[in-house]
Amino acid sequence: MTTDEPAIVPAEILILIKNPPLLKGESKEDYYGLLAALARDVRPADLAEWLWLIELLNCVWEIFRNGRFRAKLIDMNRHQALGTVILKHMPERTMRPQDLAEAVAGWNASPGRFRNYEIDPETVPAMAFSQAARSLEKIDKISERLQRRWDSILQQLEDRREMFAHRARRAVEVVRNELDMRATESVDLATPDANPSDDTTIVPELPPENGAPTAGDAPKEASPTEAAETGASNS
Repeated sequence: MTTDEPAIVPAEILILIKNPPLLKGESKEDYYGLLAALARDVRPADLAEWLWLIELLNCVWEIFRNGRFRAKLIDMNRHQALGTVILKHMPERTMRPQDLAEAVAGWNASPGRFRNYEIDPETVPAMAFSQAARSLEKIDKISERLQRRWDSILQQLEDRREMFAHRARRAVEVVRNELDMRATESVDLATPDANPSDDTTIVPELPPENGAPTAGDAPKEASPTEAAETGASNS
């Protein structure tokens, strides 16, 4: 980035990082550049996620800062460690602090002296590391806490987004079901009834009582022969 302030950051967040927590010599441009990189990867969706992202940024920044501190502590102890090595391999000489400082400067300027005394050059940083061990341990513990906080922030972001996604899925399902019901009701209203009902009541025909003739039992007309026989019998 070429500007001191990343354009992607909302105004509500930008005001919080106008003066980022940087030490003398640390670059504000690098700080904002890391913020932009994290924002592109995390893609914060609202103000709460932006606040988490800023905290994540500070955790990452401090972890890398502590890594530089570790290296500086070892370098600071390197001169003392080199002085110890010189005194160990030159016991015949009695050195005042000023003489020892000059010897350390001379050995640093002429690395070949390590070969002359058959000293492994790695001996000095190893001894410096040992001398700074307690301070390095404190730095490592701080970095471990920062790493756990880093992981916690990412987990909170993931849980929050999963919860939001679950709510969104439920809301979409409710809306979809409601739309389906409305569509079904519209189809029912538009389709005519295939079997319309009327008010006519169909009464079943009952059997005749006491041998009474029914409508289907009309008297038959007698033939001429049957009529003659009937008349003869009556006379």
